[in-house]
Amino acid sequence: MNVMHVEQAAVVIADALRPERFVAGAAKELPPGELRCVHRPADLVPWEIFRGHLLDASQTRQRRCFDSWLVFQGAARDEPLLAVRLATEERRVYVVRSVQVHGHEAIEEDGILTTRPVVKWLRELVGTLDLNEYPEVAAFQHALEHLLHLAFVGTSRLPVTSLESPLPAFALGRLFYRPAHPGVEYDMRWLEFALRSGDQATADTFLNRPDFSDLIRLLFNHLALSPWTEFIPRLTRLVLRRPAAEAASLLGYFLRHLVRHLTAYDLKTFHNRGANYPDALALDLWLQGLIGLLERQAELRQERLLRRAFRQAWLIRKTVEGLPVPDHPTSPGDNLRVLPPPFERLPEEQVLWPEQRRRRLFTDQPAESWLPPAMADLLRDTLRDLDHIGELRELGLAVFLDRPFGVFKAPGEVDRTPLFAYEAFSRRIAQRRLDWWHDLGFLPKSCYEELQKRLGELPIRGIPVTQLPGRERPGVVALEDALRASPDFVILRAARSTQQLARRILGDSLFASTGLGSHRDILPIRSPRSRILADAEAFLTVYDEQSRPILEFGLGQTEPGPIRYRERLGVEELADGLRLLRLWNDAGEELRP
Repeated sequence: MNVMHVEQAAVVIADALRPERFVAGAAKELPPGELRCVHRPADLVPWEIFRGHLLDASQTRQRRCFDSWLVFQGAARDEPLLAVRLATEERRVYVVRSVQVHGHEAIEEDGILTTRPVVKWLRELVGTLDLNEYPEVAAFQHALEHLLHLAFVGTSRLPVTSLESPLPAFALGRLFYRPAHPGVEYDMRWLEFALRSGDQATADTFLNRPDFSDLIRLLFNHLALSPWTEFIPRLTRLVLRRPAAEAASLLGYFLRHLVRHLTAYDLKTFHNRGANYPDALALDLWLQGLIGLLERQAELRQERLLRRAFRQAWLIRKTVEGLPVPDHPTSPGDNLRVLPPPFERLPEEQVLWPEQRRRRLFTDQPAESWLPPAMADLLRDTLRDLDHIGELRELGLAVFLDRPFGVFKAPGEVDRTPLFAYEAFSRRIAQRRLDWWHDLGFLPKSCYEELQKRLGELPIRGIPVTQLPGRERPGVVALEDALRASPDFVILRAARSTQQLARRILGDSLFASTGLGSHRDILPIRSPRSRILADAEAFLTVYDEQSRPILEFGLGQTEPGPIRYRERLGVEELADGLRLLRLWNDAGEELRP
């Protein structure tokens, strides 16, 4: 078996950090000296990792010596923007980024220990690479460049913590990292950076690509909207330059999925109680764009999914009117970051306390003002679609996220485990939205009462969130968040991408060998409370389309002690995998594993 030598790794690291790999905003070449990569072969630095976090130098007395490659930007000389550190004896590579934040430092005054505000650097561990797992140079190069890429775009497609969020240099369209061999996902990020930096010429090169719509949908599913910039308006204008049918399809896709997201994570309970409201601003722009297309292209008004997007998004837009929000969208974490003008740090009370906010969302332009007679008639007409079960169910449909394999981590610990997405339904929320339509005068009383009756009789099959075994996890998305949105949520199905991911994790061969591969839809979910008897018992249950259990897994690690993880390409997996405990056939009979 080939073994990569640390000398080979050093060559790959130096090559990956060449200045030409970095691109400035508007696709400009970086000015000479703007980026400097400094090699320090015996770099002694403060170093301690606690629960996945790289501790601040003031929080540790530990020191480690690395072979380091440090990337400095502009006049900065004290802290690198990026650092790649090679621990030769450990044969491990660490990728670290730094973000400038408003913080505090301890000082002593007259014998009293106190603190004072200070601008400082926050070091964040993006990921690690074990050289023993990369015997081939090409594989190591790909893995390293992937982590450098994540350092810019963030480590999660749903940023919750600072580490999961994009680097400000990327979010503001100022700096981007291009790997040596970009693929589709990197192309998507290149388009995103072009839009963030205002590089219209580069963005225009994507307009005639046959995969334009696929790239835009992929981009939407990886978007981080904070801080709020001209990015979303530019994206919207780009989409509207495509043929009307394609543009409407994309805007409808954005709106349908954004409504499901806001049904799960509304702007009153979540998003820091409305402090971080770019979702509402994006919905506002996309809805205006869709209404314009529906006005000009009457044939589009018959498209069921476009009618749904119009109906659902207009109601959400109406219901957030008057929401107390800060002067601009932010969160406690975003408000700590040091950003250049015109971004201003908000008073903390605006961020934390809705009653201290002076701004009210959309009060200057109520949603009714967008409805000329033809569009008002169309909106009423779309309510007839609620006669269909799928459209009626859509009133209470949401998408929640979970990291099922990270539930063993300590509170506050970094969680890089796979992200699963689930569709869930709340009859209570659906009823509330029927009430709104009736109260707004769009739904006559007779229709309202009939739909109420049908909603009460609507068959819903799935896993109630009240049966889930865990609890909310601060700083980490979890299915238990659904309890805060509405305790009657029922998990209906897993998103298609989650089903594909679960099949890979659990093993496609397992589904084929057991005859369960014929199931079109599977629902992999943490086992309900009734099945968790002890640590050695069920952890993950897979259900079929009829919500019947077909597979049940326990942890592969059976000896006592903390659950072990291993990291690959910035994603953590259970080091000992899972162990098949039970399986059932289509008749519901339990079989021997």
